[in-house]
Amino acid sequence: MYLEERVEQLENLAVDQGKHIEIIASGLATLTAQVQKGFSDVRNDISNLTGRVGSLESKFDRLDVRVSRLEVKIDKIEIRLDNVETRLDNIETRLDNIEIRLDKIETRLDQMDVRFDQMDARLDRMETKMDQRFDELIMLIKSK
Repeated sequence: MYLEERVEQLENLAVDQGKHIEIIASGLATLTAQVQKGFSDVRNDISNLTGRVGSLESKFDRLDVRVSRLEVKIDKIEIRLDNVETRLDNIETRLDNIEIRLDKIETRLDQMDVRFDQMDARLDRMETKMDQRFDELIMLIKSK
């Protein structure tokens, strides 16, 4: 009987271990399926990201080309601005020279005004003298 009990215990133990093996096998199968699904999802995500990176690289390349064009345009504008600045400097120099000439002309006009005032004064004196002489002449003629 002892052997029969032992055999029965071993059979029960074998059945329990079989159930445990089935549970472990089922869990392992589920885990394997989930890992495979996860790897598939990761591959899909990597593929999507690769496509997006390629798209971003393409956009970046287009932006780089546009920036290069803008840099060329900016360089041209800077050259034009330099030319304009040079022309403005020349114009400013010319205006300074014109201002100096105008100052000289103004000084000469002021001098001429003074001379005309002096001439007016002399003419007034001469006119007064002439009036006096004329009056004297009239007096002499009347007295004779």
